Amino acid sequence: MKWTDKLLLMVTALVLFSFGYYLSKRFDDFMEQNNRQLPPDQNTVIAIASEPPVLRNLSIKILDSCLHISPCIEFHFSVRSFRPLLQKISDGAVDLAFISEQNIQELPDSHDFGRIHIKNPDKNCCFWIVWNRHVSSRCRDRILLAFENAFLVEKTPFL
Repeated sequence: MKWTDKLLLMVTALVLFSFGYYLSKRFDDFMEQNNRQLPPDQNTVIAIASEPPVLRNLSIKILDSCLHISPCIEFHFSVRSFRPLLQKISDGAVDLAFISEQNIQELPDSHDFGRIHIKNPDKNCCFWIVWNRHVSSRCRDRILLAFENAFLVEKTPFL
């Protein structure tokens, strides 16, 4: 092998390594740009608590439609009785609470709680969605909007 062949082989290897480095650098920049466009993780987790009777009537299709709006939403469900549920809303540990018609009368009339009345004609039921107005969440607002668009909604004076 002549020295010119060795030189040509070294130049070819250098060009291939440089091109590989350029491609990996472009891919890293692309991934970094996409990661910056995703919302922060703390805003994408929605804690939903429900009383047992309301959970049976909850439309999962509506929550699924929220994932099409923002695919990074993660739902955490829990089932609680009314009193612990009310405490979790007050503490801000729960973003949305689904409360039955029977227990909504026990909710204090306060401007601290936002509430909407949902009428689901498919399952012939009604329930209330309650949230703490002092805790802000864009994802929670998107979910509320999805419910308002899908069901007959009665807004209360505290909304």
